[in-house]
Amino acid sequence: MKNVIWILILTGLSIFSTQALTCTAIASGTWQSASTWSCGSAPPCGATIVIPSGFTVTVNNVQNYTGCGSPLLIQVSGELVFNGGKLRMTSGSEIYVYSGATVRETGPGNGNSSTIEIGGTTLWNADSPPVTGPASIPTGLNLPIQLVYFTAEGLKNHTVQLKWQTASETNNNYFELQRSTDDLNFTDIARIDGAGNSNTLINYKYIDENPIQGNNYYRLKQVDFDGNFHYSPIELAYFEKP
Repeated sequence: MKNVIWILILTGLSIFSTQALTCTAIASGTWQSASTWSCGSAPPCGATIVIPSGFTVTVNNVQNYTGCGSPLLIQVSGELVFNGGKLRMTSGSEIYVYSGATVRETGPGNGNSSTIEIGGTTLWNADSPPVTGPASIPTGLNLPIQLVYFTAEGLKNHTVQLKWQTASETNNNYFELQRSTDDLNFTDIARIDGAGNSNTLINYKYIDENPIQGNNYYRLKQVDFDGNFHYSPIELAYFEKP
C-alpha cells in the first residue's frame, strides 16, 4: 500500500508518510525560510512535508525539485498558498489536501505566474480555483485507511488513556504509539497489532502508566505489512505528578 489517509471528524483529514525525513511547518512563513520548518531548512529531496492546521506556508519563488531522485509527499492540513511562486517536483510526487485545508493563489498573478508541476506537467496554476480538501494533486489518489479519531486523556489515577478508532484498514500490520516532551523528538512506548484489512469500525485503547511530568505529546506510527509507515496527528496530555 503506497498511501494512507486518516479521517478526523473534528479536525480534518491527515495523511502520514513513508519517507525517511519529515519536515513539519512549525510556523507560518515562506517555503524557503528555515524558521518555517522543523527540519531547519527548506525541505530537501524525498522529504515528507507536513503543513498542520493553523499554519500557512507561502511559495513566492521557484522551488525546483525536478532533479531529485526521490519524490515529495506533501500533506496539507493548513494552507499552502502561492504568490508568484512555482513548485516543480519530480514524477511520483503527491499532494494531499485534507478537510478544512486549502491550496490557493494569494497574489495578483494569473496564468502560469504560479504553478504546481509534477513530472513536467502543470497540474494547477494561478487561474485554477482553490483546491479545498479533501482532495489530492494529482487527483484521484487512493486513500484507503481512515482514522476516525485519536485522543489522549489524563486520568485521575495519574495515567494517560490513548484511544483511537479506524473506519477502514488496508494492509495494516501494527501501530507504534510514540511519546514526546517537545513535540519534535518521539520515542516508542508501545506496539499494538492492527487488523490487517477491515471495512468496519475498530476501537483501540492503550494506557500510558508512566507519563512524563508536564506536557506529553502522543502520535501513532502506523506500519504496513510491506514496511511503509505513516504518522497520525499529534495529541497533547498534561501530566502533573501528585
